[in-house]
Amino acid sequence: RSDGQSIKSDKENMFEGLCICTLALFWIPTLFIATTPGGAADQVGNAYFFIWGSSVVVTETCSWWVRDWRMAIHDVVRMQ
Repeated sequence: RSDGQSIKSDKENMFEGLCICTLALFWIPTLFIATTPGGAADQVGNAYFFIWGSSVVVTETCSWWVRDWRMAIHDVVRMQ
């Protein structure tokens, strides 16, 4: 919409959040396995920094979704 309001349904929002949180939870062990000595990112320097940098993006995306979800709940409670 042009006014910036989301037109997604609750099911779409919950599915999106479930996917984001699941991927973030799987990213944590992947990060540690790949960056340990002998891991896949240990041999390639740029991969090591890319994995750690992308972990910041994954964590931020997950925390933004949780914040927006909690804000939506708060708005509903305030309207009642």
